[in-house]
Amino acid sequence: LLILVLTNDLNAQPPVYLPVSIIGVNEGMLDEGNYFCFKDSRDLLWISSYSGLHQFDGKNMKAYRSVMNDTTSILGNEVVSHIVEDEDQNIWCGSEKALSCYLRQSGTFLNFSVTGGEIDEYRIQGIDGKGNLWVTFKGEIYSFDPETEQFQPKAKIELGRINKESVLMTEFQMNSYDDVRRIFSYGSYLDDPGLEIHEFENDILIDQQIYFDSSAKQSLIIRDIFPLGDTMLLIATLQGLFEFDLRDGTVLPLLSNTDYEGIGCTAISPFSDSSFLISFISAQYIEYNFEHKNIAESYVLTLGDQKLTSIPKYSNVDEDGGIYIHLE
Repeated sequence: LLILVLTNDLNAQPPVYLPVSIIGVNEGMLDEGNYFCFKDSRDLLWISSYSGLHQFDGKNMKAYRSVMNDTTSILGNEVVSHIVEDEDQNIWCGSEKALSCYLRQSGTFLNFSVTGGEIDEYRIQGIDGKGNLWVTFKGEIYSFDPETEQFQPKAKIELGRINKESVLMTEFQMNSYDDVRRIFSYGSYLDDPGLEIHEFENDILIDQQIYFDSSAKQSLIIRDIFPLGDTMLLIATLQGLFEFDLRDGTVLPLLSNTDYEGIGCTAISPFSDSSFLISFISAQYIEYNFEHKNIAESYVLTLGDQKLTSIPKYSNVDEDGGIYIHLE
């Protein structure tokens, strides 16, 4: 189930109620199991699911599924990655079978695979300044050049190598030159502790470290992260909200389970210039002011006159400040 949080008066006194709209099977989705959505340059919303890719214009839903013997359809139905748009306004996503490109002009798909169709999850991190896509597949990080249609291996993910599926989420950070700076990998909803960070310079791996895994002094089950510039990282975990200094590896608790009744942070979304919307397993939401290190506001999501109590799993933010929360 996907929830669209609409903008409300953030200066209102508590309690603050945030009205939402629901996008789900009643609106034309093939199923409600999804993590990712993306609002493109034409204000179309693209939504992942385990049954295909969706395009939503605010009124009408269009679904794209794999069609047997049709090479112009998307290959694979389990869309499991971030969705991105290239400079030609084509849409890219990853499934259990391929990296797929929706060609805007023709309305058809091109599909690319590392090993000729071997089943695993292709997860997109993003597009760099050269137009290359960065993708994870079978525990390895690749860059993909759309011009040559070639995958180039860049690094191996060591976190969760015994159970490669434990690396469920990866995030992408660019530097000021639009080159890849870091890729973050973490266990998320498979409850595997740890955070692996790959650092790159000129597309070459220069450092690789694992933090907070089961062998570390402080083990953390990470649900979401958000980079704060080049030196700091916000981490949402089952143990609370933390600030992680990428320079020296120190970690500072910002909200622990003893500080706030909303046990278990699940998602982080930028809410204003200095604050974030933090979601909890208890279906509670707070605005956390990072500059002042305090809770600025508590929120209740409402659909009509009903309070929503579903567990938030993941969140996305579009360029207009719209926040999309994916619920169990």
